[in-house]
Amino acid sequence: MFALDGILYRICTWIYHFAYLNLLFLFSCLPVITIFPATAAMFGVVRKWIKGEEPPIFTTYRKLFAENFKQSMIAGIVLSSIALILIADFYFLVHHKSSLNQLIFIMLCFACMLYISTALSIYPLMVNNYLTTKQLLINAFKIGFYKPFYTFANIILTGIVFFISLRYPFILFFFCFSLCAWITYWFADRKFAHLLNPKNATKHSDSTSTG
Repeated sequence: MFALDGILYRICTWIYHFAYLNLLFLFSCLPVITIFPATAAMFGVVRKWIKGEEPPIFTTYRKLFAENFKQSMIAGIVLSSIALILIADFYFLVHHKSSLNQLIFIMLCFACMLYISTALSIYPLMVNNYLTTKQLLINAFKIGFYKPFYTFANIILTGIVFFISLRYPFILFFFCFSLCAWITYWFADRKFAHLLNPKNATKHSDSTSTG
C-alpha cells in the first residue's frame, strides 16, 4: 500500500498535485489582472494530467502562463465584458417594471446559458489547439453546445465543488480551482474525442483519463 506504485501513495501524490496547483493559481492571481493567464496555465497543467503525463508543475505552469498570456488576456477581457453586460441587464430588469419583463428575463437566461457554455470551453480549447483569438471564440461557442449533457454535468459538478468550498474554506484554498479545472477539462476532452473520432470516442476518453 505504501509502495511507490501503491494506492495510498498515488492518492497522496494527487492530493499534493491538486493542492500545489491550486495554491500556485491563487498566488498568480494576486495582481488580479493576471487571473486570465493563470487560468490558462492551470488548464494547461490539468490537460497534461488527463493525457497521462506528470510534468514538473511549477516549470510547466510558468511556461504555459507565458505562452498563453496574450490570448488569455484578450479572451478573458471579452468574457468579463459580456458578463458585466449580462449583470447590468439583469439589474436593469429588476429595477424597471415593464410588461415585457418576463420575455426579457427568458431571453437573458438563454443568453447566460450561451455565455456559460462558451466560457467553459474557451480555456480547454486554448491549451489544446493553436488558434487565433477569433477562431478560439467561435469554436468555443460551437463546442459549448456540442454534447449538452456534458456541459450540464460540468456545471452541476463544479457547482457542487464551489458549494462545498464555501462551507469548508480550506477546500477553496487548497483544491477548489484546480479540481474544477480538472472536471471542466475532463468533459471538454470527451467532446474533443467525439469530434475527432466519434466511433472511438469512448475508447479514446478512457485511455486519456487513465493514462
